[in-house]
Amino acid sequence: MTVKKDDDFLTMDFPSFTLTPIKVIDKFAEAIGVKPIEAYMGDDLVFVLESEEQVKNVVPNLSVINELEGTCLHITAKGTDFDCVTRSFVPKCNVAEDPVCGRGHCHVIPLWAEKLGKNKLIAYQASLSAHIRGNEPF
Repeated sequence: MTVKKDDDFLTMDFPSFTLTPIKVIDKFAEAIGVKPIEAYMGDDLVFVLESEEQVKNVVPNLSVINELEGTCLHITAKGTDFDCVTRSFVPKCNVAEDPVCGRGHCHVIPLWAEKLGKNKLIAYQASLSAHIRGNEPF
């Protein structure tokens, strides 16, 4: 990621990751409590869910997520007020849920740009405000 200063503004250039579709398996639903409608592998794992509400309501099983491929798990869906909504989980790096995951958007923005046929998107990081350990808030 590069950052440039333009007068009073900072411009960030996020690299995009190439995603390869993969088969949705039962363990994915075990990890997030809902079966994804699509799954992709880039440097990280990406699950596409049916709705924004599903993304917001996921209660992750971090021990199962820790067993999956990729460094991070990003879940995403088409948004209602935004082009897409996303949450990112990184238990392999001792981060239950990343509240502002630029790396996640490096994965999901190219996906949604192609799906929506747009080159400018408005994305929403729908992270929970509570920290999560295992399946229990603390």
